[in-house]
Amino acid sequence: MQQSKKSVTARIPQELYDKCNQHYENMTDAVIAGLELLCNQNCNTNVIASGEFKVQIEEREVKIKELQNLNNSLVKELENYNEPENKKILELQNIRVQDLQEQLRVKDQQQDARIADLKEQIQALNEQLKIKDEQLRTKDDQIEKVNEIMKGQVANIFNLTNIKLLPPENKKRWWEFWKN
Repeated sequence: MQQSKKSVTARIPQELYDKCNQHYENMTDAVIAGLELLCNQNCNTNVIASGEFKVQIEEREVKIKELQNLNNSLVKELENYNEPENKKILELQNIRVQDLQEQLRVKDQQQDARIADLKEQIQALNEQLKIKDEQLRTKDDQIEKVNEIMKGQVANIFNLTNIKLLPPENKKRWWEFWKN
């Protein structure tokens, strides 16, 4: 009886493909051998894994006992620190911490107020800049109008001189001083 078969498609690195071609006649044989090896290893690793699991459990139990002993010793040390002198030190430290926290709150409030003032100043400066921009635009427009007027006046004066509305100059040459 013939076994039923399934088609498998996979992309593998070129180096692995070349190695498989050296050791096997075709890729099908290489894939079958690889999958059988993988399945056999998984079965063996399950047996090994259960043995390793027991070892890991024992190691963890030892660590738990060590941590419990350490915890107990720390609890005893803490009980020794509950002496009245240590309580006074802790109270003083708590008072100092509260003072520092209050100072931080005050500084935060001052910084918030300063930030608000700076934001207001920035807004005022932005408004002044807008006003100055408008004034500059107005001045630019006025300068352009004056330039246009001056150009017109220059053109008019030029035209007047060309039309000869101005009297011609009656200059005498220096040697013609006797002529009128």
